[in-house]
Amino acid sequence: MSLVCTKGGKPLKAVPAKLKERTPTVLELKDAEKNLKEQYRRAKKMLEEMMEDGTPLLAREIANVMTYNPVIAPLLKPLVFQSGTALGFYADGALVAADGTRTELAEDAEVKIAHALDLYESGTWADYQKYLFEKEIRQPFKQGVPRALHQDGGRARQGVKPSLRGASGAARKDRRPAQDAPLGHRRQ
Repeated sequence: MSLVCTKGGKPLKAVPAKLKERTPTVLELKDAEKNLKEQYRRAKKMLEEMMEDGTPLLAREIANVMTYNPVIAPLLKPLVFQSGTALGFYADGALVAADGTRTELAEDAEVKIAHALDLYESGTWADYQKYLFEKEIRQPFKQGVPRALHQDGGRARQGVKPSLRGASGAARKDRRPAQDAPLGHRRQ
């Protein structure tokens, strides 16, 4: 959501200062815009955590959000879901796979946001990558791309602590920064 002002039929780059300071409606709209952006950011983070944790939802909950929540629905639409062995994008009470196969869902069916490891293990990972690329679908977070699978190799879902391999020295908490080392002493 964004607030756009026009003058002479052309959109302005910003809300004019006179309107911004003196008009309560503009202030309310700016506040609403800020709140919606924050809600979007929180929802995106929550959905990514749900994918990583494998948190189940009911099909009717997804249907309800897709119908009545204009902030979260666009986040859910490009995501691949899993119910049992079925994988696909949620559409009208069903999961629609990359190849067009439709699996109807019962209202009380458990559905989760598919992790890259789920896609890989099912043998459909490449199909979804290709589909997303060809249709130019942009996901709210990395779900079916190589980085999502290689980042932790699925270890987080198996309770294994992630490796610090590749982490820069500055990012590692188990190493003291160089400026804390006594003069003339080097770590080996």
